[in-house]
Amino acid sequence: MRRREGVVVEGGLEGYTSVEMWLDALVGCGLGEGFQLDAYAVALDTLARGVPIGLACEGAGLSTVQVSRMRQARPQLDQLFVQARALAARPLVEKVMRSEDWRAAAWMLERNVGREEFRQDRTPQDKLV
Repeated sequence: MRRREGVVVEGGLEGYTSVEMWLDALVGCGLGEGFQLDAYAVALDTLARGVPIGLACEGAGLSTVQVSRMRQARPQLDQLFVQARALAARPLVEKVMRSEDWRAAAWMLERNVGREEFRQDRTPQDKLV
């Protein structure tokens, strides 16, 4: 993946995420001096690999309260966290689509993504496309 105007786009050599890619994206969003770029890049990379956000932040040495406040104050940073969560769903969706034993991946996807379109208790008419 590579950075384009602070947004991460497909096309990387190493799977779909790396700390370096997230560093580029953070700098592209105008974050720099006085900001814990390395820690946020590690948190975003870990989140994109499927680790829940609280554990990803704590593993990078960031408090979840601090990250939440920064996300509220900086919409570009929030967008990177949203994108990292979406990337985490990618391998799970791929497994569901190609595997006969898809139940565990579907469960993980439903629990981690938690969006309305994956809820099992909705009628087909209520689900998002």
